[in-house]
Amino acid sequence: MPATSGSIELRLLGRPRAWRDDSEFVLGSAHRNAVLCMLALHPGVAVTRDQLIAAIWGDQAPASAIGNVHTYISALRRLLEPDRDRWSAGRLLTSGGGTYRLNITADDVDVTRFETLRETARHHRLTNNVPAELATVETALAMWHGDALDGVPGPFAAAQRTRLTELRLATAERHAVLLAETGRPDNAVRALRTLSEENPERDSVQALLTGLLGGGRRATASTGPAVFGRDTEIQHLRLAVRGTGRSIRIEGPPGIGRSTVLSTALRGHVPPGHRLGWADGDRLSHRLPMGLLTECLEASGAVEPHAVPQSVDGVVELIGGLLATGPLTLVIDDIHLADPLTLWAWGRLAHLPLTLIATARTGAPVLPELPAGEVILLPPLDDTAAAALVRARSPLSPGTGELRRILAEANGHPGLLAGLAAETAGDRQSLPDAGAACTEAFPENTRRLLRAAGALGVSPQPAEVLAVALGNTPYEVREGLEPAVTAGLLRAGDERIAFVHPALGRALHESSPPALRIALHRRFAQRIAEAGGPPEVVAGQLLAGEFSNSTEAAGWLVRHIAGLAESNPDLAVAVLRRARLVRTLAPEHRLQFTAWLARLLLWRGADAAAEAGWVAARATDPDLAGEMRWTAAMSHERNGDVEAATAAARAALAEPLITDPWQHRVREMLDRLRPLTTGVPTHPHLPRSDVLDPGTGCG
Repeated sequence: MPATSGSIELRLLGRPRAWRDDSEFVLGSAHRNAVLCMLALHPGVAVTRDQLIAAIWGDQAPASAIGNVHTYISALRRLLEPDRDRWSAGRLLTSGGGTYRLNITADDVDVTRFETLRETARHHRLTNNVPAELATVETALAMWHGDALDGVPGPFAAAQRTRLTELRLATAERHAVLLAETGRPDNAVRALRTLSEENPERDSVQALLTGLLGGGRRATASTGPAVFGRDTEIQHLRLAVRGTGRSIRIEGPPGIGRSTVLSTALRGHVPPGHRLGWADGDRLSHRLPMGLLTECLEASGAVEPHAVPQSVDGVVELIGGLLATGPLTLVIDDIHLADPLTLWAWGRLAHLPLTLIATARTGAPVLPELPAGEVILLPPLDDTAAAALVRARSPLSPGTGELRRILAEANGHPGLLAGLAAETAGDRQSLPDAGAACTEAFPENTRRLLRAAGALGVSPQPAEVLAVALGNTPYEVREGLEPAVTAGLLRAGDERIAFVHPALGRALHESSPPALRIALHRRFAQRIAEAGGPPEVVAGQLLAGEFSNSTEAAGWLVRHIAGLAESNPDLAVAVLRRARLVRTLAPEHRLQFTAWLARLLLWRGADAAAEAGWVAARATDPDLAGEMRWTAAMSHERNGDVEAATAAARAALAEPLITDPWQHRVREMLDRLRPLTTGVPTHPHLPRSDVLDPGTGCG
């Protein structure tokens, strides 16, 4: 059994360092560090030898790469478990089936702890707990000791370095804003100046610094994200708190911005002398009877702590008495998470002359029993508001095409729009974070099904295909996805399912480690293929799974490539390009795939000469050899290279392995080319008849 890791700690936010039982040990060579970093950032996940080679060397792997990886693994085992007998199996670093697994927990790696702290800070931000957010952000920044994965070679380390650097800078920017919000603008300016000196090309730092200096060192312009497209709802709520006897509920799917609208509308906008009580629901709220309402009343300052009755009648009577001393507004964010007594009392309070405002997730089971005088439904943002949000959140201004793609992917969802905007600047984590925030309240089975639906990538997709991929029945799939459908994140009808916001599927899928995603795609491809599922879905999974070297995958593509080429030529080209690069692919399959690739490239008007020439030089079938010779010449002709086309056609006719039909087509091509070569013969000493038909002297 794999051991738990408790005694191992890895620090990658700087030059990689490692501790065993509180004692640091030297990691050794740079390439050995690259192997360790790849495994450490996929803790407990099986990583293949090919993935390690790609992580270290990319496309420039030496011939000795496999042996080198074995050497690095052996050295790491000795470092991680020095007391292990040479011939016994390791517990921390295990292997099997061509894969390696580092059996540590995510908390053993500082990168994961840093990302967890960022998520914790984000939750504090959503609840407007500025002191807690500031403390968490400072703890996260203190974990850094230089550039991430400093000195580690390879494309994987470079990509992680870029990603983590962006997260560090975004965290540092937020730290400066929080300093300004908590009355320390001078500290904020010093922090931003340091960031600006280290990152002079970063416009967002300059904008923050300008805002602080230009505004008398006040962070009023930078204290939080601007709210786009919600002016009507915000003004409506601000008017509501000036009256009495209203019960309003704001509803919308997860991540649509209910809490942001509520906070923007009410924080700092309550009339003088008007008492405001506020409470935020969470997963534990339902466990404490009358807990949220008690918290709300205590926050208003109208009652002493522990003085709230624990009965519905007592609470109603207490609030009736409070109203005699002045107006009162009670606010509960995420009231659908409240305990039954709070919900019951809230319904009774709707008959009193006070203002009740709550937010709730669309479709929450408690809503039919919870009365509200007015329900405000937050729709997706329109394109104008969505574009403004993206431009405000993206450090790099996206072009028209990229902006159009972002708007289509997010379909008006503010959280996903922000994640996609961050992605344009290299932040690869914000979008998965946004997806996780949208689904964190769902049961685990629902989240599993949503991740699988995101992995399939086809939307809408038949529920039956998802069921086959997961080994479930269509009924189990539909039942498990019902919470997401009810919440407004998924559409289900006519036996097909689709993400309302397409980016959510990708966000959930990308929240899994890359190695796990590849394994999932390969398993889905195998299951759907065995069940006779749609070829386009199978091909998409093969492509996303980097086309495994299994004979089953190659055999499936041989049988289905003709139909796939007709139905989706772009997908067919992409799969063929990836398949023919598999090192262990059988020669006959490589020949077939390259021939099909040449055909498709020619059909699409692309250059097919190299692929066709490669096949022609190896084909033993006269018909295939003739087709590929003609394809190469035709590709040159379409590209306007008459000389190359003529030379290729003449070479084709000189080739004995060409059947009559292809000889005829090549001669037709030479007839077309003859007027274009007049006066510029390839061989001036030869008669034109020999140019057209070498060896026969006739045209």
